[in-house]
Amino acid sequence: MSFTCDKSNDNYTTSKKSWEVIKQFIPQDKIIWCPFYCDGKQKIYLNELGFEKVIHEDKDFFKSNPECDLIVDNPPFSKMKNVILILVVQYIIVIK
Repeated sequence: MSFTCDKSNDNYTTSKKSWEVIKQFIPQDKIIWCPFYCDGKQKIYLNELGFEKVIHEDKDFFKSNPECDLIVDNPPFSKMKNVILILVVQYIIVIK
């Protein structure tokens, strides 16, 4: 089970409207990992927008490491430092 159930006030799922706004910046031919499950709708939204290769499962981010091309999501703010640390250690991360 995902750790995102730790704090109910820390889970802010990304709306379909928000995905529509950033769609142009996400390559459609890549494997996208959305690791923070919340309501579980991110894969549905992305599929509806034309993204076919989406990993979105109710698993603990800190124990998962699926093969993907990019990670796009809205992590719980209370765990942001730990999330960034994992991304820097396990993945090549570009922060702009």
